[in-house]
Amino acid sequence: LYLRKDEKLKPFDVAAYFLSLCDLDLTPYSGKNIALVFFNTASEAQTPMLPTWKLIWDDFDNEALEIVLIHVCDGEGPEALDALKAELGIEEMTIYEDVDAVLANSLGVNMMPNVLILNKEGNPASGYAGRIGYTALADFLALLEVEQLQCSYQPAQETAE
Repeated sequence: LYLRKDEKLKPFDVAAYFLSLCDLDLTPYSGKNIALVFFNTASEAQTPMLPTWKLIWDDFDNEALEIVLIHVCDGEGPEALDALKAELGIEEMTIYEDVDAVLANSLGVNMMPNVLILNKEGNPASGYAGRIGYTALADFLALLEVEQLQCSYQPAQETAE
């Protein structure tokens, strides 16, 4: 993308784009930072990030941050997520079932987990493909001025061999 000096990028209305594709409505979260976390349950390698997002949800100001877990159901039924919800305690979090991967495919999400973070204005602020740790997420959320109310994160104890 090349712009002339007098041109500016126009804000991309992510909420309107999502509604044009599916029934994921982001407008109730207007004025909040939104983390869109794409994952599926087909591979155990993709689900370890969910406990990290649960800790972020528990520890950070939910008035300033909405986390939307987007279960990409490409070939899996929604029931694949039921046991995981109870096991991880994520039943109260916002979870969207992306049936047939319509949303993921439209955004070019071909690796999971994958995260798109929108700022309070609804514009993309950052994105990550693959796993990301609690500390890196906390540091980034601090840049977006999302207050950390507590810290439940306990780094794994390393053992010397």
